[in-house]
Amino acid sequence: MSDSASWKKIEVTENGMRLDVWLTKQFHQLSRRAAMAFVQQGNVRVGGRLVGKSHVLNPGDVVEIAAAPAKKNWRPVANPSLPLDVVLEDAAFVVVNKPCHMPSCAIDPTDLDTLANGIVARYPECAGIGVRHGDAGLLHRLDNDTSGLLIAARSVRAFKTLKSMQDNNQFEKRYLALVADASRFSAPQTISVPLDAKKKGGRKMSVVQKGQRAVTHVEEVIKMGAFGLVKVLIFKGARHQIRVHLAHLGAPICGDDLYDGPKAPLLDRLFLHASGLTFFHPVTSEQIVVDCPLPTDLQRVIGALG
Repeated sequence: MSDSASWKKIEVTENGMRLDVWLTKQFHQLSRRAAMAFVQQGNVRVGGRLVGKSHVLNPGDVVEIAAAPAKKNWRPVANPSLPLDVVLEDAAFVVVNKPCHMPSCAIDPTDLDTLANGIVARYPECAGIGVRHGDAGLLHRLDNDTSGLLIAARSVRAFKTLKSMQDNNQFEKRYLALVADASRFSAPQTISVPLDAKKKGGRKMSVVQKGQRAVTHVEEVIKMGAFGLVKVLIFKGARHQIRVHLAHLGAPICGDDLYDGPKAPLLDRLFLHASGLTFFHPVTSEQIVVDCPLPTDLQRVIGALG
């Protein structure tokens, strides 16, 4: 988000118009869906404060915009210099191992250093596939500091089939997380509490009574002294779902500064790794199981715990 000095200000003349609809009138290149996302990303303020996409505008309101919205139908730029760890390649999809500190998707046409930029460099057919601009065929995303497996569709047909599986809980995603208090868990157990952003455009998510449905299955906890390696399974994923759910139990993930996670020996990032995927092939319906071991930096942390 830009600082206050760089925000563009526009005075509203229309009466009773939703903010997302108003944005499409101001920026003709912007679709309604893109306008919603633009607001949710914290790029728009009304009267100096962040508001939701359905906020109703009145004449005289001052709308502040952090940056010009991206044009319609933009595609991520190929960047062949980025490393791309391909775990499984198929004519319909590709499974890649995202390194820590790399964003999953491009959110702006000027982005060059995301996993999506690396994917379209090797698989240019992925460039225009996805729910959002910049997705490069990716079915889901990982936080910047989360490593591990992601799948990208190589055709629109494959994307639609895989997306349908994901929407119908037929797409299994497995994770490994390190916490400092394993006594908080009685695995197996299921955490089912809805989530929502703490404030519009904010980074943090929180547990709420009414929000996005989120279900996390804790399958196993391996005790390591005072710590515990938690094996987690989800089918759909809300933003920061595993991080918030484990923190909700009183055991935030080690290295998670956003949710007050504890420190661990040799750890300098979030200890969360997307370790496995199970899904059905979008063409043959064959069951596909893909696993990915902990990266070297996280293996060193486990070794230091004895």
